[in-house]
Amino acid sequence: MEELLASGERPSRGVWESDYFRSAAGSHLATAVRLVPRHSPFARRKLKHGPVKGTLSRVAHNGLPPVVRRPPKRWAKDHQLF
Repeated sequence: MEELLASGERPSRGVWESDYFRSAAGSHLATAVRLVPRHSPFARRKLKHGPVKGTLSRVAHNGLPPVVRRPPKRWAKDHQLF
C-alpha cells in the first residue's frame, strides 16, 4: 500500500481481482447479509399476506390517492384488523 501511494500510480481493475480484495469483499458480504434483510416493501407485503392479497394490497397502495386510502386504513386500525 505504501509503495503504491509513494509511486503515485493508480491501479487498474486488476485490484478487484486481487486475493486481498476478494477476501475483504467476501467477509463483508458474509456479515452484511446476516445483519440486513434484503426484502423490499413489496416482498415483505407478499410474505405477510400471500401472493394474491399482497399484490392487490400493493396495487391499491400505489394506485389510490392518499385521501381515498387513509380512511379505510384508519378504520381497520381502529377495529384491529391489521
